[in-house]
Amino acid sequence: MKIDELSEKISEEYKKQKQNKQEFLTKIMKPNLPNNPYELERINHELQIENEKLIKKVEASSEIIDELGRIINRLLIKDSRNMRIKIQNTTKLLNDLYEAIDEHYTETLENNDELAVVRAEAELKLIKKIIDEVEGC
Repeated sequence: MKIDELSEKISEEYKKQKQNKQEFLTKIMKPNLPNNPYELERINHELQIENEKLIKKVEASSEIIDELGRIINRLLIKDSRNMRIKIQNTTKLLNDLYEAIDEHYTETLENNDELAVVRAEAELKLIKKIIDEVEGC
């Protein structure tokens, strides 16, 4: 069941309970309550039945809310796991890139090409800065 569907069910149930409560209160709050003990007993019995219905509705709503919470938790765990994997893959890629640039930098130093050395050094600093930024997250 999707989150939107659960939210809609909760909203509908809440509206229904509110309407039922209002109807019931209107029904029992009549100005002329009977003095007849049998009539009072009947009204009390109706109140007990209505109370049991409300308890069942609250339990049903609670189950819907619990299910919604479980769905949200599963989604958060799944998203967290996916993000962790992406971060690990990105870090590995950046480290591999750093090693390749470092190797290129070392070869360039050996060739004594000053422009290539400056360029390789800039690449090395840039990838190091990127790695630091990713690890800082």
